[in-house]
Amino acid sequence: MLKLSDNPEILYPPIDDIISIVGPWWVGHTKSRFEKSFAGDLAAKEIPYFLPMVERTIFSGGRKRRGMIPLFPGYVFFAGDEEVRYQAMETDRLCVVIPVKSQA
Repeated sequence: MLKLSDNPEILYPPIDDIISIVGPWWVGHTKSRFEKSFAGDLAAKEIPYFLPMVERTIFSGGRKRRGMIPLFPGYVFFAGDEEVRYQAMETDRLCVVIPVKSQA
């Protein structure tokens, strides 16, 4: 589990309003436990994404550890045209890209 400070941003680029991101939205179904790595890849390519996460506390070895886990395990939402979709598939961290039918 990553430290709290090592987690990717929940929304990239860090803005106040998700509506201001242009382009059609896609749902990336990631390989198992690749959500944060895929979000990091998207940020490196400057592709807008949304990865909602929640804080989780576990007790292991008598220690309390806090970390962030994806709210929707296996899914990352990203925006862009067909070229962006192709770049996302090139990361080799996705199983399938699902188009969002209702963009509103």
